[in-house]
Order: sequence, then structure tokens, then C-alpha cells
Amino acid sequence: MVFMAMYAAMAVVLDFVKELIPFTSIWANGGSVDISLIPLVFASIHLGYKVGVLTALLEFLVSIVLGTTRLYFALYSLNFFCHSAS
Repeated sequence: MVFMAMYAAMAVVLDFVKELIPFTSIWANGGSVDISLIPLVFASIHLGYKVGVLTALLEFLVSIVLGTTRLYFALYSLNFFCHSAS
């Protein structure tokens, strides 16, 4: 659980830092590089995919609380997963 918290905290910090890096938003067709996913990939490799998914969910909840995640994207994703499960 300590590693989960560490990887989630690193992802949240990198989410704040990506606003300071100018090359993450220069793509012509609207794409971007999200460096906050790097710790989540390392968590999946280091701890396994199940714990990696839990770490991503933890980071997602923390980013909602801190206000760094767009809530409409979260609700759209939840709606998509609920409809695809049924």
C-alpha cells in the first residue's frame, strides 16, 4: 500500500508539473503527452496489473479532490463503462 500511495502521489505531482512544461501541448491535431501516466505504468510493472489499476483509481480520486481532473471526462468514462458492462 505504501508503493501504491507513492506512485499515486508521483502521478499527481507530475500532473501539476505538466502545466509548466511547454512541449506537452505543441501537437498540431490536439494531442498531448501526459507525463503523469509514467508512474502508473511503473506501478503496473512493479506491483502487477491489479494493483496498478487500483493505483490509477487512487490517483484519479485524489486528482478529483484536488481539482486537477476534468469532472465531465470522469462522468463520461463512468457512463461508458456502465453501459458497456450491461
